[in-house]
Amino acid sequence: MKGQISLDLIFILIVVLMFISSTVLLAETARNNQEEALLKNQLRIIGINYSSFITKAQAISDTSFIAKLKLDRINYQGKRYTPKLNFEDNLLTITIEDSNQSEKIYFSKDGLNVSQETDYLVVRNE
Repeated sequence: MKGQISLDLIFILIVVLMFISSTVLLAETARNNQEEALLKNQLRIIGINYSSFITKAQAISDTSFIAKLKLDRINYQGKRYTPKLNFEDNLLTITIEDSNQSEKIYFSKDGLNVSQETDYLVVRNE
């Protein structure tokens, strides 16, 4: 009889540990999903802001100018990153290190030279 009580206790402990482990795993998965959603939203907002900046610079394109915009830092998994910008014709692709997510934004740059210089988005019309 004493062995039966011990066996029941071990079985209950195993069930409780499995429940706790699955709850922790579920919470970790939810946190990772939230991090990815936050990153996607940050990339989208930053892309819209940069596209708007380039479009606004288009309004003064009849003069010679250089306009710089400090790049926003992105928080992802407890670290801060400077986004990497890639310009192809009228398509801006924003990415960061340590992530496979990116955001693509279309903009108009008729005749403007748009580039990334370290921590700045630079728009030139020279």
